[in-house]
Amino acid sequence: EMVRHAPQPFAAYVGTGQFASVEGTVGAQLTYLRKVAEANGDADLTTKLDDIEKLDPHGLEQFFAINRLINSHVPAVDAAWTKDLQSRAPKMMGQKDFAAWQAGARASVGWLLPQVRDVDLPSTAARFELPYIVIQGSDDIFSPTGVATAYFKKVQAPTKKLVVVKGAGHFALFTHAQQFLSALLRAARPLALAQPAHPVAPVGQ
Repeated sequence: EMVRHAPQPFAAYVGTGQFASVEGTVGAQLTYLRKVAEANGDADLTTKLDDIEKLDPHGLEQFFAINRLINSHVPAVDAAWTKDLQSRAPKMMGQKDFAAWQAGARASVGWLLPQVRDVDLPSTAARFELPYIVIQGSDDIFSPTGVATAYFKKVQAPTKKLVVVKGAGHFALFTHAQQFLSALLRAARPLALAQPAHPVAPVGQ
């Protein structure tokens, strides 16, 4: 919204783990998990997915239910990074600060998700007055890459660039830092240098 409504201070929009809509995210995650269930012959997972599809998507029940399952079936690269973070964070932050951080994360979910429930960026944010760049992990399932790519194709902008980092998931900027940085420099640095007074707008997950 910042770069759409006030593009002047920015040289480009750079997205990663690019969100498009809750509906698109849940739909892609259901498809992904059904493939997992089929590949593993997991009847229990199939039953859970059948039950989730019956839930009302407008109350976020579907989102929370699918999110619990996704956390148990994330790509290995994201699972390893998350496990490492969880093991190191309490030592780096201290138990008190770590507990406060976790509480803050839970509170953020409660406040923010109801606001994004009905967001549909392909419909409401498909035109940009500055370059639009997305650097996306090929195996991102939290912000599914197929959904992010479909949104990218709908965007109208002076220039567009989609970089898919192979083998990366949702946390590509951490797990594949060198590839991510190289893609960022190639895509965004020329734009920033062309407008030295206008910094590139960094947009995270």
